[in-house]
Amino acid sequence: MKELLWPLGVLVVWFVLNAWVLPRFGVKT
Repeated sequence: MKELLWPLGVLVVWFVLNAWVLPRFGVKT
């Protein structure tokens, strides 16, 4: 299960960074 949980966690973090954190700093991707 951990082998599956690791890439899922990375995708979630990447999505959060792109959808929430970067726009707050005015970064458009």
